[in-house]
Amino acid sequence: MSFNMNSCKPGDKLISCHGMIFEYVSRSNKDPYPHVVRYPDGSMGTRCDDGKVAKWRPLPTDHDIVGFAN
Repeated sequence: MSFNMNSCKPGDKLISCHGMIFEYVSRSNKDPYPHVVRYPDGSMGTRCDDGKVAKWRPLPTDHDIVGFAN
Protein backbone atom coordinates (compact mmCIF):
# COMPACT_ATOMS: atom_id res chain seq x y z
CA MET A 1 0.00 0.00 0.00
CA SER A 2 1.33 3.44 -0.84
CA PHE A 3 0.27 7.00 -0.15
CA ASN A 4 0.52 9.95 -2.54
CA MET A 5 2.65 12.52 -0.72
CA ASN A 6 1.93 15.07 -3.47
CA SER A 7 -1.50 15.62 -1.89
CA CYS A 8 0.08 16.91 1.37
CA LYS A 9 0.15 20.52 2.51
CA PRO A 10 2.50 22.03 5.13
CA GLY A 11 1.12 21.32 8.60
CA ASP A 12 -0.78 18.15 7.62
CA LYS A 13 -0.54 15.37 10.18
CA LEU A 14 0.49 12.02 8.70
CA ILE A 15 0.54 8.52 10.14
CA SER A 16 3.15 5.86 9.49
CA CYS A 17 2.61 2.14 9.05
CA HIS A 18 3.78 1.73 12.67
CA GLY A 19 1.40 4.37 14.06
CA MET A 20 3.82 7.27 14.53
CA ILE A 21 2.42 10.74 13.75
CA PHE A 22 4.48 13.06 11.54
CA GLU A 23 3.95 16.62 10.35
CA TYR A 24 4.35 17.45 6.67
CA VAL A 25 6.84 20.32 6.30
CA SER A 26 7.47 20.96 2.60
CA ARG A 27 8.36 19.67 -0.80
CA SER A 28 11.96 20.09 -1.95
CA ASN A 29 13.66 19.46 -5.28
CA LYS A 30 15.72 16.54 -4.00
CA ASP A 31 14.65 13.49 -5.97
CA PRO A 32 13.97 10.71 -5.16
CA TYR A 33 13.12 11.99 -1.63
CA PRO A 34 11.35 15.32 -2.25
CA HIS A 35 9.07 15.41 0.81
CA VAL A 36 10.26 16.74 4.18
CA VAL A 37 8.49 15.56 7.34
CA ARG A 38 8.97 16.37 11.03
CA TYR A 39 9.23 13.53 13.54
CA PRO A 40 7.53 13.80 16.96
CA ASP A 41 10.91 14.66 18.54
CA GLY A 42 11.35 17.62 16.16
CA SER A 43 13.94 16.04 13.89
CA MET A 44 13.42 16.07 10.14
CA GLY A 45 13.30 13.30 7.56
CA THR A 46 12.41 12.79 3.92
CA ARG A 47 10.05 10.55 1.99
CA CYS A 48 9.52 9.44 -1.60
CA ASP A 49 6.37 10.47 -3.51
CA ASP A 50 4.72 7.20 -2.41
CA GLY A 51 5.42 7.86 1.30
CA LYS A 52 8.21 5.33 1.61
CA VAL A 53 11.38 6.00 3.61
CA ALA A 54 13.63 4.09 1.22
CA LYS A 55 13.39 3.68 -2.52
CA TRP A 56 15.94 0.84 -2.40
CA ARG A 57 16.52 -1.76 0.32
CA PRO A 58 13.60 -0.94 2.65
CA LEU A 59 13.66 -2.17 6.23
CA PRO A 60 10.68 -3.61 8.13
CA THR A 61 11.22 -0.91 10.77
CA ASP A 62 10.83 1.98 8.27
CA HIS A 63 8.05 4.42 9.12
CA ASP A 64 6.46 4.59 5.66
CA ILE A 65 3.61 7.10 5.49
CA VAL A 66 0.27 5.38 4.90
CA GLY A 67 -2.26 8.22 5.26
CA PHE A 68 -3.47 11.35 6.97
CA ALA A 69 -3.80 11.19 10.76
CA ASN A 70 -7.21 12.00 12.24
